[in-house]
Amino acid sequence: MKPLYLFAQFNLALVVLMMAGCAKLFTLPSEPSESRVSLVPQVSLEQRVLEQFHTVQKMSPEQFEIELPALELAYAQVPNTFNRLRLAVSLGFGQCQKCDSARALKLFKETLQSSQDDSVLALASLSIELLESKAMMTDKNLALANLQQQVKQLQQKLNDLTSIEESLHLRE
Repeated sequence: MKPLYLFAQFNLALVVLMMAGCAKLFTLPSEPSESRVSLVPQVSLEQRVLEQFHTVQKMSPEQFEIELPALELAYAQVPNTFNRLRLAVSLGFGQCQKCDSARALKLFKETLQSSQDDSVLALASLSIELLESKAMMTDKNLALANLQQQVKQLQQKLNDLTSIEESLHLRE
């Protein structure tokens, strides 16, 4: 029984060794670093702006109140496309009292005028459309809320008139 057990272990080790060879666990020496491709992906301006959008969506109003002055300062010191877009995204899509959609629209439009990169232009255009749609939805929601309030008031008046009519029938 012991030789059979040893034979099974040897076969198992041999299978593992062959699979390791197929899986390239044993690699060849690497090429010189000059010809090696960088493993760290380059993050584009658009990706960083979209990360800012994602971050702003998760921030609480208190966190945003702390972040906004830093963004304002960064844009004031270095008014490049990246800082302008970060500030515009924060002002337009943040959730705070100091958020200013009108200023965000202005910053996005400045980006449209100053940038030559097609992807940046597409990002700015899309952001403008989103902000304008958001403003239109807000206006429509406000109008709907006003109409609902008017319907409530009219329903209350109708109920009052109905009760007055019923009380008149009871008097007769």
